[in-house]
Amino acid sequence: MNFRIPSEVHRQLTLKAQMTGRSINLIILGDS
Repeated sequence: MNFRIPSEVHRQLTLKAQMTGRSINLIILGDS
């Protein structure tokens, strides 16, 4: 199945993923 994601939604998901990645990295770095 192939469907197109609206660019605005895709942009928001990308921003959310980047923010989540940053916080995960901060947690990992903080624990070490």
